[in-house]
Amino acid sequence: MSVSTLPLVENFLLSSSGLLSWLLEQPVQKKWSPSELKQYVFPEYRQFHFAIPDTVFNGRWDVLENNSKQNRSVVYSALTGLGDHFFSFDDGIPFVKLNAFGHWQNLLTRLSGLPIMVAAHVQEKSYRYHDTDNNAILSRQRWDFWDRCLGSSSLARPWAGVVEDYIEKEGLHESHLHLNGSTHAELCWQRALIDPIGEVNEFFSILSTNSSKGSSIKELVKSIDPNFSLYKFQKHLRLARNIRIFLTNWTTGRSSKPELIKSYNFLSSEKWSYYENSDFYSTYWPTDLKSVNQAHRAHIKEAVWLESLFLKLQREPRTVIDKLLLVYLLIQNQYLQILVQRDDLYGFDEFQKYTFTDLREFAEKEYLNRFKHANGKNNNLSTCLFYEARFAPKDEYDKNLNLLTRILKGYDQYLNEKDRLDPNEGLRDILENIENFKPNQNSRKIQLSLVAHFIKKPWDYRKQQSYRHSELRLSLKEQADKLCSLLRDEPLLKKWIRGIDAASNELYASPEVFAPIFRVCCRAGIDNHTYHVGEDFIHLVGGIRQISDALNMLDMSRGDRLGHATAVGIHPKVWLDSMPGEIMVTRGEWMLDLLYAWYYLSQRADCLEWAMKAQTETCKLATLIFNEPFSIELLKSVMDLRHLWPEYVQEAVNNKNWNPTFLLDDNWRQEGRLVKKNAGSQTLTFLNKWLTDSNLWKRSEEKISVKANFFPVPILIALQQQVMQEIVKKGVIVETLPTSNVRISQYTHIQEHHVFRWMHLPGVKVDGDPDIQVCLGSDDPGIFATDLHNEFYHLYAVLVNEFDTTDKEAINMLGKVNERGRHYRFHPR
Repeated sequence: MSVSTLPLVENFLLSSSGLLSWLLEQPVQKKWSPSELKQYVFPEYRQFHFAIPDTVFNGRWDVLENNSKQNRSVVYSALTGLGDHFFSFDDGIPFVKLNAFGHWQNLLTRLSGLPIMVAAHVQEKSYRYHDTDNNAILSRQRWDFWDRCLGSSSLARPWAGVVEDYIEKEGLHESHLHLNGSTHAELCWQRALIDPIGEVNEFFSILSTNSSKGSSIKELVKSIDPNFSLYKFQKHLRLARNIRIFLTNWTTGRSSKPELIKSYNFLSSEKWSYYENSDFYSTYWPTDLKSVNQAHRAHIKEAVWLESLFLKLQREPRTVIDKLLLVYLLIQNQYLQILVQRDDLYGFDEFQKYTFTDLREFAEKEYLNRFKHANGKNNNLSTCLFYEARFAPKDEYDKNLNLLTRILKGYDQYLNEKDRLDPNEGLRDILENIENFKPNQNSRKIQLSLVAHFIKKPWDYRKQQSYRHSELRLSLKEQADKLCSLLRDEPLLKKWIRGIDAASNELYASPEVFAPIFRVCCRAGIDNHTYHVGEDFIHLVGGIRQISDALNMLDMSRGDRLGHATAVGIHPKVWLDSMPGEIMVTRGEWMLDLLYAWYYLSQRADCLEWAMKAQTETCKLATLIFNEPFSIELLKSVMDLRHLWPEYVQEAVNNKNWNPTFLLDDNWRQEGRLVKKNAGSQTLTFLNKWLTDSNLWKRSEEKISVKANFFPVPILIALQQQVMQEIVKKGVIVETLPTSNVRISQYTHIQEHHVFRWMHLPGVKVDGDPDIQVCLGSDDPGIFATDLHNEFYHLYAVLVNEFDTTDKEAINMLGKVNERGRHYRFHPR
């Protein structure tokens, strides 16, 4: 269930783009009434609550209105209303209620959780400070409190003794995290306030173009605010910055006077003086945010400021202050929605729009903050032990050198707790620093390894090119060669770059495109494989087939891993129930899907009828695509060779005397030898036609209509279980990524996630499922507003609340998942 279906109104009040536009048109000093706000909140509420009677909205709104009369603040009442719903307290510290944690995760896709958490704390304490109190002392007390609550993370989470005890003893093991996409939105927001122009410069540049990226981002921002414009966005950020400074002045009793603010235009002007009384900003304003050693504490300053503001607003309620605070939060939450994938925007295409925005661009140039966040509150006892971080290799030697230097420099800073960086230190110096690091006897630090993930890109068959995906393949070759060259020059890097992967939209390119790249990198010393697959698919059979292709074409073996693999975990009925009756898929992909289905179904006596149906349709499609009669056996032998390097296939078919010994690079010479083994065969000739014939491409890339239920549920389950058996037989581990899968797949709540099927829990276990080995990851924690600690809690909450397991039973099950991340890590042994 998404948060949109919860009977709450406060989340819409604090995130309504329509309300923000209306407020900015009104005089700042004009008094408002809750009924005026209601007329803008209700339409957005109704858009998502189409199945809930208006009486539910009106009842919840009456509660909000009544509380606002008592608190004399609409905003504070909205925040405390959400706080009451989501938070409980232990020793005065706010924690998310375990049974509301899934809904809290969805709420974070629309709102910053920090103001809600602070308001809940203030409400629970019910304390009042007097004007004569020493602000410096109070600020220190509040800093210490929020530092204890949050540490390096802006995220709230539940608290369960058995979970915390397990994590403290064992540590968590991150098996799947992308370094780009892991910076949390609250940090980006703080940076944007400091520099509203510089921090969004890349975003502006991309959005201003007519590129596919620019078009995708335009779709995203228009779904958040239909009236979005670059001018308005920039003006809003400047306004939010100045409101933040104005409210800080007011909170601390400085010179700001609410009655002097006549218009929002006045506040958003560059001429507005925001430097007054700058001596106190080190307490309330993150002036040192650009410092890599301090940025991870910016959210604590925000919490200290919000607590001070809420307390003063209780003592001295002012409509103008309430209005300014609401405008500030509305702008903040609109900004966050461009950084965090919203709960109603499902699928990989929507996710990819968030990766295109580049709003994290400047924050992610430094890496210390990400290690600090993963470490957790205790500097000497990291929450996370083994931490596998993914980076995208570049096509230039120096760019790879620079990127890896910055990543490992951040890790060196984290390990050695350095306050300053030596700008003269190069990669070799940093590698030696890390190598010489000696942890304290009682400390536990993150143990890093890096995985190079190559990016899938779409293929346009209408462009003039030599063979399928030629542009992508040549780009991958360049990236792989440059990375291997760097590894030769810096052999110590092999200790840190431990695996290879391929990421991005799996509809863009299939495993065979990456197979030669994986083999070449393996020969260069990167011998651990993982691969994003079965995450996003058009037809379920296609998703299942892609997983099988990854296992076989990438030569996966014991200890290798698959990322996501949702297609073999999601129950086919769940998938069918979310799909239309017919699906458009390319003729070539459907031919490959049915070829795979025929091969596996024909091996089962109870599926032979469906194997024959698949065979008949496959042969029809192959005959049409190749423009000549085609047997299914021949097609199978041809398609089994798709993993070969196309350029060498062309050479071998067109030149009978072609010999790979002429190739200078030994790694690629061995790729040539794989082709040479099949030279002169009919299968290689047909493979070359598949790879290079542009007329064949037109026939294979034409879209056809396919019934979603072409195979019934039992047959789809049989196909899933065949691939599961392959996974088990090869000793391959599946990386499970709960929140990511909910955002990208057909799930609406984590309790539907397929990991519980693989845990063989009653009610979701499917007869015949083998024992799939699963480890845990967080994927893109910034885009999904999560981290590994929270992912562990999400699974724990579902086990305890939905499956009635005891806390110890839940920990035993999750302990196995976590420990597989340690057992099957890519780190050096």
